[in-house]
Amino acid sequence: MATTSSSARVSFKHPFQLPGMDRPYPAGSYEVETDLETLDTVSTVIYHRVATRILLTRPGITEALTIDPKDLEAALLQDVSAA
Repeated sequence: MATTSSSARVSFKHPFQLPGMDRPYPAGSYEVETDLETLDTVSTVIYHRVATRILLTRPGITEALTIDPKDLEAALLQDVSAA
């Protein structure tokens, strides 16, 4: 099995907090990394999500917090509805 990674940026218009965060983080854009494992089958390649991390940057520090993608999706939906 091979592993690959992808990254995307998400944007929050309001402060947000995900499970596992010690405090709310300010509105802004954040990089999200996803590690995928390839599962080879007879006819196709299937990708299985292994881990998802959000990169939290403060002056002088970048922290990678492992998150549940469903929690991120819920926070983004809450951010949109708070407008």
